[in-house]
Amino acid sequence: MEQENLISPAPTVAIQAGTVQTVAIRQTGPTGWITLNRPSALNALNGEMVRAIQQTLNLWRDDPAVTAIILQGTGRAFCAGADVRRLREAVLADDMDVVETFFREEYTLDHTIATYPKPVLALVDGLCVGGGMGLAMHAHSLVATRAASFGMPETAIGLFPDVGASQVLPQLRGRTGLYMALTGRPIPAEMAHAAGLLTHLWPGDMSELVAGLEKHGLAALVETGLPVSSSAFDHVFSRIDTCFSGTSLIDILDALASETSQWGEETLAAIREKSPAALCWTFEMMRTGQKLTLQQALNRDLAMAMAMTVTRLPDFAEGIRALLVDKDRTPRWQDARVEDVDPAIIASVLKSAASYPGTFC
Repeated sequence: MEQENLISPAPTVAIQAGTVQTVAIRQTGPTGWITLNRPSALNALNGEMVRAIQQTLNLWRDDPAVTAIILQGTGRAFCAGADVRRLREAVLADDMDVVETFFREEYTLDHTIATYPKPVLALVDGLCVGGGMGLAMHAHSLVATRAASFGMPETAIGLFPDVGASQVLPQLRGRTGLYMALTGRPIPAEMAHAAGLLTHLWPGDMSELVAGLEKHGLAALVETGLPVSSSAFDHVFSRIDTCFSGTSLIDILDALASETSQWGEETLAAIREKSPAALCWTFEMMRTGQKLTLQQALNRDLAMAMAMTVTRLPDFAEGIRALLVDKDRTPRWQDARVEDVDPAIIASVLKSAASYPGTFC
């Protein structure tokens, strides 16, 4: 059996929660493993975890004994996104330095993964949303089991799909990315594979794949995966393309209102329950994101996140309250409907973001 070497990040990184490591680091042969280990919070990312991963990647970048990196999560989720409750507390306390630091470090980590000089593999078994998507979709290979699902639910908390999603999601099949961004609905692994988000769909149990990777390294993935016929999802993609091809957000809502199927009704309802202002920002960012480089998209994400929080727009704090704090799921948005959103406010936030002096790294 191969010797397993335990490698710890730099000692300045705090990765302890009580007596449990929230990021577990190990090495098997030439492969470095980074495991999100906060299952009680569905591996939601906090600042300490982001810094632990970043410093570990910095350590392994120039280590010739490590030739590939694998990211995974413990429990029922790969990663349920950022620990937004902490961010809400910072916003309400007017501690913008905490907010900016978290977003800046998170986006820097996403860019590090995307541009890493060694192969980075993300293993997803369970839920992968928000900040978890930032880790997984920027990896060089994204492998998931059939139990996985992928989503960007930020409009439900008055935010927008960040972590570079406005640059990545438009590259998916048809209008699937816009559908994900506006509805916030997770899509199943098979559909994500057919849409082009995954590189591999693993047919068995994740533990089998992990065992193979520990023994054989990335060679365990050669000619491995479950082929998915796109025809199995053609009817879904066709409906999405038909309803989400409008040139404005109102066009999309009107198209869904004209769709007489249950799918159309449920999709329209899913959008209508989200923050109207966040939907407007999201549509504009998705419309222009494909023209950006990842670095440009992440810089814009940081500028938008700070513009929205610094100007004290209430939907972010209210969305987190309704969904994650009080859990009454009845947010009181600033605007009742998309049609009620003042275009001047949207333009003001976009202008403020354009003049933001900072960059994510």
